[in-house]
Amino acid sequence: LYCTFCCAMSLWLITYNVLSPNFCSQEKYPRCSIDAVDPDKRLERILAQVKGFTQRRQGTRARPVLCLQEVSLSWASKLYAMFDAQGYKWISEQYSSPSSDYM
Repeated sequence: LYCTFCCAMSLWLITYNVLSPNFCSQEKYPRCSIDAVDPDKRLERILAQVKGFTQRRQGTRARPVLCLQEVSLSWASKLYAMFDAQGYKWISEQYSSPSSDYM
């Protein structure tokens, strides 16, 4: 994007499907290790990866707009806390049903 009011700007957009924990199991993904499907360990890795996304690109002022998909209700508060600590605003829309943990 080009900002005509102040300066040239670029938009950095990242979209990431975190896969709701209710849909990630050893039964559904038998080739994955137990650690790969464990909800607590997955969330820990996802938080670390997403936190890395929030850093500014070297040589720019740009910080990405992050769009996360399949964020379950049980993970939303932990992700909110991480984004808040990084100075981001969190907008969430929970939908679906209890079977998906209202992702």
